[in-house]
Amino acid sequence: METRIRTLGALHAKSFSVDLDEVEADSGGVTRRLVIRHPSAVSVIPFISPNEALLVAQYRYAQGRETLEFPAGKIDPGEDPETAAARELAEETGYKADSLKKLLAFGPAVGYSTEIIHIFAAHDLSPLDVAPDDHEITRVETMKLSRLKELILAGGIIDGTTMVSLAVYEWLAREAG
Repeated sequence: METRIRTLGALHAKSFSVDLDEVEADSGGVTRRLVIRHPSAVSVIPFISPNEALLVAQYRYAQGRETLEFPAGKIDPGEDPETAAARELAEETGYKADSLKKLLAFGPAVGYSTEIIHIFAAHDLSPLDVAPDDHEITRVETMKLSRLKELILAGGIIDGTTMVSLAVYEWLAREAG
């Protein structure tokens, strides 16, 4: 167990903050820890059919390229994960789901981030009368899960949340029989 002695510095951005803390370990030693305080998020696997899902393409500045991934986003303050999943699905794909099932939640970077990502499977989709957010999403694609796995293995899809979401879905489906 480590105990924060003091915060040495902080950076506050629109959707997260970063603290550099000085901490004391149970052993008595003093060290520094960087903590990204990030709101929780959701990832949605929107199934068009049992073997096809929607993916969204968007430009990711940090990567310097467009990425292909499942719809995902931050949970707004006071919002529950299921509501956030439905909102992100609508905003990013222009679809709503009659069935939204939570698969599990995971910490993508537990060594330095507070973020928890909640994974949902969305079934029985129907289009809404709104287009996806064109400030964020460049296109929406329907893709067979087999093709998605090929692209992941070939390095064409690099988003870790998409990879984990698909792996969890397939693992749970296999466990269910």
